[in-house]
Amino acid sequence: MIPITYQQHYYYLAVMPSSPLRVAVLECDTPQPRCNERYGGYGGLFRELLLAGTEAYTKETGHAKPSLDITKYDVVNEEHYPSLDNIDAILITGSSTSPNPLLSRHQN
Repeated sequence: MIPITYQQHYYYLAVMPSSPLRVAVLECDTPQPRCNERYGGYGGLFRELLLAGTEAYTKETGHAKPSLDITKYDVVNEEHYPSLDNIDAILITGSSTSPNPLLSRHQN
């Protein structure tokens, strides 16, 4: 089982994916300037959060630290998407222009 944390709660994937867990972060916007400067975009921010979650999980449970392979994709400016054969999970960031710009764009 792979832990996923949200607001200090653990959720688990029902099926054991490949190791490492290959996570695609789809960047749908650019964060505020200070955040963008510190993390290099939402991909960097979520990388830090996910890796901190694996550390907390290991410390709290004593289980082995889950391995993550996190790759970010600029889906707004570059329209670069991952191949679904090469990922296990997708994290879609927020956007200031729409609740979900990917869905809005593909519905038109």
